[in-house]
Amino acid sequence: MERVSFEGRNCSLARSLDVLGDWWNVLIIREALWGTSKFDDFQRNLGMSKSILSKRLKLLLEHQVLEKQNRGGGVDYHLTEKGQEVNTIIMSMLQWGTAGTRTPKGRRSCWSTRRPVRADAGKVLRSGRQ
Repeated sequence: MERVSFEGRNCSLARSLDVLGDWWNVLIIREALWGTSKFDDFQRNLGMSKSILSKRLKLLLEHQVLEKQNRGGGVDYHLTEKGQEVNTIIMSMLQWGTAGTRTPKGRRSCWSTRRPVRADAGKVLRSGRQ
């Protein structure tokens, strides 16, 4: 099934969903907020295939959510200012998920194992509040 684009729609929510409507994109942004910058680290942390990760990174680069920086033979991915603004959405989703969903038995939530980094200040959030 081919994905529908909302790019030309007169609705900012629909246009936002073009970028944030795919769960992998949101999880990649979450990882970048937590300091992940290397392709292999994104792949390992998220458990996704290289081809899917490549496609999603390309889309996030095209929408200027991420920027690519070449570092001595390697590539780092970093959030742009536009990408950092997604922090508010990620935090809201984490808080909603903590309160409104159940963590599988015997597993710890990502919230309890890793703390999001404030994109604007580089400080670890305390109890999920900015």
